Amino acid sequence: MNTPFVVAIIFLLISRLIYLFNDDAQELKECLTMCFIQIVGLTLFRLGINWFLLLMVWMGLNALFFCWENRSQRINELRLLSLALNLILLSLFFSDRIHLTFNDGVLALLSGLKHYSQLWAFMQTINAENAGLIILGLLFIINEVNLMIRSTFSIFDLVPKMNTEAQQVDRQEYNAGRVIGILERIIIFIVVLYNQFSVIGFILAAKGITRFRELEKRKFAEYVLIGTLLSSMLALLSALMVRAHL
Repeated sequence: MNTPFVVAIIFLLISRLIYLFNDDAQELKECLTMCFIQIVGLTLFRLGINWFLLLMVWMGLNALFFCWENRSQRINELRLLSLALNLILLSLFFSDRIHLTFNDGVLALLSGLKHYSQLWAFMQTINAENAGLIILGLLFIINEVNLMIRSTFSIFDLVPKMNTEAQQVDRQEYNAGRVIGILERIIIFIVVLYNQFSVIGFILAAKGITRFRELEKRKFAEYVLIGTLLSSMLALLSALMVRAHL
């Protein structure tokens, strides 16, 4: 796989981590943070006309979706559309025709850091291409899968209702559920990479035990079941795709 393309997507997904626990439209500072991370990623690549064109289009997309989010109620769907358009954009600029490549000067600078840090020297012994794919997969299941699940809940009206008196507690429980889902997907991702599929059943059983009493409520049980199955399926597919390229 094209390593510069993978690195560009990694910086894209890192910048999108601002969505992780934010169901509301972006604030200006969040949009600027996203742009800053993406620009830092672009510094790894060789300057040129295509580089500046990518910069302008990429920042333009960020501005467009920032304005769009603040005028729409379908925020999660917009964020998934933004991801799709960004991936298409990067795939064009890192294609064989345009072929953006790494900046040799920046790579030499990063390589030279091994003389000042044993940790950095150790990291350079790792297969960069495989490590990039694994990081890419982890970032995808941590945040983008979360958006897919939220969008599914929204489309089928499965979003947990929060009453005004217990909204604070409910929000904390809701976010705790997201963290559990993220950890669950990370574990599934890792065990699939190591071909230990049997562990998945143990993970799902453990989650069911912790929710045993709450599963007596039919609506909540359906909500947990749909979220768990969708989360596990997407983590499994992501891991299988990554493993196929390792």
